[in-house]
Amino acid sequence: MLRTALLARNILKAQSLHPVFFRSLASTLVVSVATIQIPSLAESITEGTVKSLRSTCALSVDVGDYVKVDEAIASIETGKAAVDIKSPVDGKIVKFFADVDATVLVGNDFAVIDETASPPAETKPKPEEKPKSAEPKAEEAKPKGTKSEVPKAPQAPKPKAEPKPVYEPPAAGARNTRRVPMGKLREAAASRMKESQNTYAMLTTFNECDMSAISTLRKDLGADFSKKYGVELTFMSAFIKAATMSLLKYPAINGVIDGKHAVYHDYVDMSVEVATPKGIIVPVLRNCEFMSFGAVSYTHLRAHETGRNLVCRLLLEKKKKKKK
Repeated sequence: MLRTALLARNILKAQSLHPVFFRSLASTLVVSVATIQIPSLAESITEGTVKSLRSTCALSVDVGDYVKVDEAIASIETGKAAVDIKSPVDGKIVKFFADVDATVLVGNDFAVIDETASPPAETKPKPEEKPKSAEPKAEEAKPKGTKSEVPKAPQAPKPKAEPKPVYEPPAAGARNTRRVPMGKLREAAASRMKESQNTYAMLTTFNECDMSAISTLRKDLGADFSKKYGVELTFMSAFIKAATMSLLKYPAINGVIDGKHAVYHDYVDMSVEVATPKGIIVPVLRNCEFMSFGAVSYTHLRAHETGRNLVCRLLLEKKKKKKK
């Protein structure tokens, strides 16, 4: 206690003797920062999910970036709407308290901004330099003896390597799935849609489609197709291939919702109705993305025959039991 009292007395004495030094030292040590908190999102909403930084645009913001007043630094998604978090001051981002896909509560600290930071200097683009004209060579080619020099053939340019696609299709026969977490807004929409499906009557919409090209294809190539594959080229083959290509182009239609995740399938299984003597069965054609028209037609025919044979066998077994 005695040492602390003596130290405090010495500091006060030094401050009274050198007030200018202590004021300049205090000004250099003080750093003005602004803490951004999660604002009120919506009525009865207490939490949200950080879906992206720098709002919904393609740019991203990170620690060390300079932001201006009212500039969106993040987007918080709830079950009702998406709310942008804006910077209240000009400054440099020092810290984030939450990352993308994290759940945050209303009123919690989200980011810290240093107000004393200076904006980055703007870099002016350099003027383009004009290409220098090639100077003609002064030396002339001299003939050497009687042998004539054969000019070399110009070398063909090497083919440039094609850029790799962002999404690589799976190997043949693969059945891969991808799980992607859903945001609050999408999760609420999926829940409401499922409730409406369970509660209200759902109607089927029929759309007209021009099938003249498929009719012409069957007329021109139907005979050759039957000779090669042993089955007829039907409209069902075109329907299955068109649906398969559409599902590969829009994988969300081929996905399912499992809890709080959306599960996307990298393969296509197609269910096709088959008529039997006792009703309709629905066999599944698996991995249709790797099937040709011939494979689709043949597999569909085999499924049709298998279904009919199965039903006929079950009917015969029932008749035998009744006779006994």
